[in-house]
Amino acid sequence: MIRTLTLLTLALLSAPAFADRAAPHVSGDRILLNKKVHFEYDSEGIQRQSTEVLQDLARLMKNQPDLKVIEIRGHTDANGTMAYNQDLSTRRADEVARFLVAHGVEGRRIRVRGYGESRPLYSGSGERIDEANRRVEFVIVKRD
Repeated sequence: MIRTLTLLTLALLSAPAFADRAAPHVSGDRILLNKKVHFEYDSEGIQRQSTEVLQDLARLMKNQPDLKVIEIRGHTDANGTMAYNQDLSTRRADEVARFLVAHGVEGRRIRVRGYGESRPLYSGSGERIDEANRRVEFVIVKRD
């Protein structure tokens, strides 16, 4: 009985649906990641903890050539000036694009755009709200 349960558990864990559940995936006109992309404070530097999820995104892009163009959209919280946040969000989106190109995604398939603080997920302020509003989104602009 234990051997049967172990074999069943192994079969379930190796099944494609289970393995892919946490991987980046396409949902409508978006590519959704299983983890947030984190940046160094007040910088476009990608934190080490985010390299794996971005490598997974690069793999998805290379395995799905029908995703012709994606737009990487950078967003910030409302701390700082609007001009500074606009620039920071663009630099962060650019840095993600550079990462993807360095990992084999063709540059012609990527556009970048910074939105600064202009499109928050949540209004107000506070640590949790600010954290949610600081993000990078991946929108499919053109597909076959």
